[in-house]
Amino acid sequence: MYAQFLGFDLSTTALSCGVRSVDGKEDFVSIPMRGKTTWRGQPAHELEFVPGMILEVLNKLEGQGWSFASMDGALSFSVRQHDMVLLGPEHELLMPALSWQCVVAKAETKMLNLMPEVVSTVGKIEWRFILPKLLWVLRKDRDIAKKVARVMTTGDYIAARLTGRFTLSTSDGLSNGLLDQGSKKIPASNDVYELGGMNQELFWSLFPSPIQSGKLVERVFGHHGEMRSSKEWLRLSIKLAGWHIISSLGDNHAGGVGCGLADDNTIVISAGSSGTVVRKCKPGLKLAGNAACFEYYNDRLLLMMLADCAEWYNKFASWYSSELGMAEIDRLATHASPGELQFWPEKKRKSILKSNRRRQNLVANAQFSIAVELLLLVRAMLKEVRGKIDNFVLTGGLSRSVFFRQVMGVGLNLLKPDTEIFVSNRSGPLASQAATLGAMINAMVGSGAYEDLLSAISALCPQRPILDANPSSLLALRAVIKRVLKEN
Repeated sequence: MYAQFLGFDLSTTALSCGVRSVDGKEDFVSIPMRGKTTWRGQPAHELEFVPGMILEVLNKLEGQGWSFASMDGALSFSVRQHDMVLLGPEHELLMPALSWQCVVAKAETKMLNLMPEVVSTVGKIEWRFILPKLLWVLRKDRDIAKKVARVMTTGDYIAARLTGRFTLSTSDGLSNGLLDQGSKKIPASNDVYELGGMNQELFWSLFPSPIQSGKLVERVFGHHGEMRSSKEWLRLSIKLAGWHIISSLGDNHAGGVGCGLADDNTIVISAGSSGTVVRKCKPGLKLAGNAACFEYYNDRLLLMMLADCAEWYNKFASWYSSELGMAEIDRLATHASPGELQFWPEKKRKSILKSNRRRQNLVANAQFSIAVELLLLVRAMLKEVRGKIDNFVLTGGLSRSVFFRQVMGVGLNLLKPDTEIFVSNRSGPLASQAATLGAMINAMVGSGAYEDLLSAISALCPQRPILDANPSSLLALRAVIKRVLKEN
C-alpha cells in the first residue's frame, strides 16, 4: 500500500507517526523517545537519535504493508514546543536540544520583560522560550558562544537535514520570542536592545529566514551532503526521496488542528492525556491574559491546559481494577447517583491512588472531577477574548465515556445555553492522536490536497451532536454541576 501523507509527532515521551493512502486508509505507530539527557543539569534531547527513530517507525509501517516510494507524497512534523538547537559553522550540533522543561533562564526572562522595546516587538517572554535560553547558554558557555552559527527549532532542524534548506517555522518562531509579532519577520537589529553580548545584526542573523507554517519547505533530495553527516540521515533521505516537507508545527498548534479547530466561533475541549481547552481568534484582539498564546496559521491559538486528565484517569483505572477493561470501568460511572458525586481537586485526586477503598462511585467521582476542571477552564476561556461562541466540540479518550459526556454536555449547556455541542466522531487508529493527525492535515493542506484548513477539517475530523446529555432528563445532575461551578 502506497503512503501519500505522513504526520509525525515528536513529543517528550515518544515519536508517533500517522500514515494515509490516497484512498483514505490510515495506520499509526509509536515508539518511546530516545536520547533524553541533561545539559548543565537541564532537561534536553540528543538529536543524533532522531533519524534512527524516524527510520524505525517507517520500518514498522513497512512491516505492516506500507511503501514510501511515492515521489509526490507530503509529510510534516509536530514537535514539542520550545526545543532549542544550536549548530556550528559546519552544521554540527554544539549541544543537546534544551527542552521546554529547562527552567534556568528566569533571570534572562525577567530582564527581557523589563525591556519595552523587546516586549513590543517579539511579545511577552516566558522562561521556556528559546530567546532567554539562548542568552543563558551564551552567558554560561563562552566556547559555544564563539562557535554558534545557527539557532533553530527541532522541527526546522529535521527539515534542514532532509532538504538542505534552513528555515524558521512561524508556528514555533512566534512562540519563542524570535519573530516580530506583527510582521512575523526576524526583528531588525535596531528594534531591540543589545542581546547576547554581540553585535545585534550578528545576533539576529543566527536565526534562519522565517517560513509561514504549513508552507512547502522543499522536497527531499539526495545532494545536500553537508547536512547529512550520518549514514542514518542518508538512509532516511533515500527512503523519502521526492517527498514534500511541509513547514512544521508546534505541538499545541498541531493539537488544535487535529482536534478539529477551524473557526473563531468554536471552542474545542480535548480530554486526552493532558486536557486542553482551545479557541482561535484574530491576532489584534485584546486578551484577558490567562491563556497561553500560540500561532495558528494567520490567526492566534488560545490554550488552557489541565495536566492531570486522561493520563491520570488511566492510572486511576489501573489502580481501581486490574481485571476490568476501560469500557467496563467507564460503565460503572453511569450507575452513580448524582447525590453521591464529589468534586476532587487536583491534590485530592493524587491522594485517592494511595487509598485502599474501591467503591463503585469512585469511578463517577474521578470522571466528574476531571470534567469539572475542564468546565472551569471553559468558563475562563469564554472570558479570555470577546467573540461569539456557537459550538463546543468534545474530543480525546475520555469523551468515549457516556457519563463523562453527560457531565460535559450538561455543564457546557449551563455555561453557554445557546450553543451546539458536538463530540468527535472519528474512528480508526488516529482517533485519539490529535497532534499526529494535526501534522498530517498540515501536510495535506500544505501540499494542495485540500483547498484550505476548513475543508480539510470538515472531511477529516467528523463530528456528531452529543445525544446523551439532554439537560431536561438529567435535572439532578444539572443541579449538582451548577452548585459545584458556583462554589469554584
